[in-house]
Amino acid sequence: ILSGIVDRIKIYPNKKNILPLDDPNQDHEHYIIDLGNDYFTEGKLHPMMNPQLRNEWIIKEAEDDEVRVILLDVVLGYGSHPRPIDDLTNIIAAIKKRFNDKGRHLVFVVHLCGTEKDPQGYQEQKQILEKAGAVLVDSSTEAAMLSGLISVGKN
Repeated sequence: ILSGIVDRIKIYPNKKNILPLDDPNQDHEHYIIDLGNDYFTEGKLHPMMNPQLRNEWIIKEAEDDEVRVILLDVVLGYGSHPRPIDDLTNIIAAIKKRFNDKGRHLVFVVHLCGTEKDPQGYQEQKQILEKAGAVLVDSSTEAAMLSGLISVGKN
């Protein structure tokens, strides 16, 4: 059943030599995009170190009231932003409220990548994200599968 549903989802990866997007800055029905790709990070910090690009992208995508799901990963650990979810949780809560006020739903599926030994504290970050309304999953595979199911479901 799952493979039949997933087959209906168009994914446009932005990796070199694999169905590249004509313009990664334009919307494409259903897609997964790597904001850590060189296209986005040339001359800039990776989003796991500076989440500003990720946050701006989320705000832009959520301007479309037809969006049903936003999938993202948050990477904890040394070398990552010391507080990667502070702005993100405010953005998630505000966007979810705006959608709910319009009688619509937007799901934020988050793969939180880290451990309790990371300086940011896995459980604390998880609880804050869940309080903001994010749905946390244990792997990027689960995140992609759940997002696919949500994107083709009924509103």
